[in-house]
Amino acid sequence: MTNTAPRPEKPPTGLARLAKPEIVVPIGSQNGVDLYLRQETVEKIKEYGEAALSESTRKNYATDWAHFCKWCKKNSLPFLPAPPGVVAGYIAERASNPAIPEEPPPAADEKPTRGRKHSPHGVSAATITGDLAAISYAHKRAGHVSPTLDPIVKDVIKGIRRKLKVAPVKKAPIAIGTLADFLDSFGQTPTGLRNRALLLLGFSGAFRRSEVVAIRFEHIEFVDRATVPGVALFMPSSKTDQEGRGDVITIEYGSKEKTCPVRALKNWLTVSGISSGPVFRAIKRNGALGDRPLCDKMVALLVKDLVQAAGLDKRAYAGHSLRSGYVTTSINSGTDIYVISRHCRHTGVATTMGYAQLNKEEMLKKHPTKKLGL
Repeated sequence: MTNTAPRPEKPPTGLARLAKPEIVVPIGSQNGVDLYLRQETVEKIKEYGEAALSESTRKNYATDWAHFCKWCKKNSLPFLPAPPGVVAGYIAERASNPAIPEEPPPAADEKPTRGRKHSPHGVSAATITGDLAAISYAHKRAGHVSPTLDPIVKDVIKGIRRKLKVAPVKKAPIAIGTLADFLDSFGQTPTGLRNRALLLLGFSGAFRRSEVVAIRFEHIEFVDRATVPGVALFMPSSKTDQEGRGDVITIEYGSKEKTCPVRALKNWLTVSGISSGPVFRAIKRNGALGDRPLCDKMVALLVKDLVQAAGLDKRAYAGHSLRSGYVTTSINSGTDIYVISRHCRHTGVATTMGYAQLNKEEMLKKHPTKKLGL
C-alpha cells in the first residue's frame, strides 16, 4: 500500500530560517530561496548605517541630493540611478552658471547656504566635490554603483578644479591683542562673563565652535597642583573622533588675570551656579538660565561682536577665527608645530599649517635660510 501522506517540507537554511509569522522584511534571494530579516533587525541596520555619518554631514548630503534631484526633474533626466553623463552634465552646469535664480545672493554680512555659494561663474570646486559625495552616498544606500566613479565624471571634476583654480577663502585669525583689549566690551554682567569664558576657552583650547558649546560640567576637572595648574576638559567625541574614543584637552592658567581662560571659566561657573549639564547656555531676558547649550552659530556671532568693537570688518571673521588665531599665535611665539597639531587634535601637521596665517614679517623672522650659514 502506497503512503500518500505529504512529506514535511525541508526547513529553510540561513537567513530564510526565520519564521514567517514574525514581522519580517524581504532582503532578496539566494539560490532561489527568499531571504528575510526581522523588521527590528532591518531598523537597526538603518540606524547604525546612518550613524556612520555625523548629523551635519547627513543634512548636507540631503540638501545636495535634493538639489541634484530637482535639477534632473527639471531637465527630465533620471536621477536614481543616474547615468554618469547626467552627473557630468550637472556638475559642469554648476561650475559654469551664476547664482541660482530662485535663491538671491545673500547680504554682504550673511553667510551663503552650503552648496549654494554664489559667484559670477558658478559654485566652487569644493562645493561640487560635496555634491558628488552626496550623489555617491545616495546611490550606494540604494544599492547602485556610484556614477561618480565613472571616468567621465572624474575627468570633468578634475577639469573644473584645474580651470577654476580658486583658492579657498579663509577667515581671519583672532589676534591675541584684539582678544585681550576688547573682552571688556562684553561687560561684567552674567552674559558678559559667559561670553568672556567662552571666547577665552575657545581660543586657548583651539576648539571648533561645535566643541566649545558641547562642553559639560561633568567634563571639567580643575587641576590645582603646583606643577601644572589649570583645567582638563574631556571631549567625548569630535570631528576627527567620530567613533567617540574621547580625548582630554588641558589648559593652563594664564599669566594675566584678564585673559586667563581658567579663571574666566571658574568665574562663569560661580556666577551661573551651574553644577551639571551644558556649561555655555542661553540667558533669558529675565536673567534666567536656560537648560540647553548655546547654538554653535552663537560662537561666530560673539567673535563678530568682539572684532566689531575693535573696529575691524566683522565679515572677515567667524567662529573658525578662534582656532586659526590659536595656531597663528602659537607659531609666532615659537611653539613646536607638532605640539600645536596635537593640541588642535589634527591628524597631521599639514592640516595645522593650513590654519596658520602668517604675515611676511613673521615669515622672514623664522625663515629657514637663516640657519644655513650663507
